[in-house]
Amino acid sequence: MPQSLANILVHAIWSTKERRPLISDGVRAGLHGYLAGILKNIESP
Repeated sequence: MPQSLANILVHAIWSTKERRPLISDGVRAGLHGYLAGILKNIESP
């Protein structure tokens, strides 16, 4: 039987206006952990 397979990858990059450092170092580690947890839950590579 024929089948169709699809694999869609999205690479999203965002930045602040004029690349200003608005996220403090104290918040950055927690933010990275939070984002990693979300991506792991949705099985994103």
